[in-house]
Amino acid sequence: TLALVADSAAAQVRLGHLAFIQGKTADAVTASRAAVALATNEAAGGSALAWFQYQLGDTLIATGDRPGAADAYAAALAADPSSHLARWGLARVAAAEGRTDEAIHLLDAAIDAVPLPEFLARRADLYSLRAADGDERRAADDRATVLAIAQLAGDADGVYDRTLSLFL
Repeated sequence: TLALVADSAAAQVRLGHLAFIQGKTADAVTASRAAVALATNEAAGGSALAWFQYQLGDTLIATGDRPGAADAYAAALAADPSSHLARWGLARVAAAEGRTDEAIHLLDAAIDAVPLPEFLARRADLYSLRAADGDERRAADDRATVLAIAQLAGDADGVYDRTLSLFL
């Protein structure tokens, strides 16, 4: 069981996820913070440490702590300047705070690294909200790319079904 290895960063992340889905948000945050501390103690660095910090950011934003999430995502980006996940997280915070241009810029960088359908779908939504010159076309292009990715995934048995259901 996880209790046998609870002193590892990986186990703490899983315990945090479990606590979150059980509605124990304070425990989820505590476990996520412990995961970052343990990852640091385990000498995780670069993308490994960034992943744990990203997980903390996700837990914090899901529990309504946008400033804490922003700090965790920024720490993830500092640990791994190429982290598409850190940029995705920071874009979510910026969008939630109404900083649409900044959110789009962060998503541009995340998409340049890894063009995940959820990144493209979120950016399409932000273009639609911003409604600047050319944004309607940009949003349409992103939506077309999401659909193209889904078609290419075709036989992957629903890999992007959840993303598509949120998008469509």
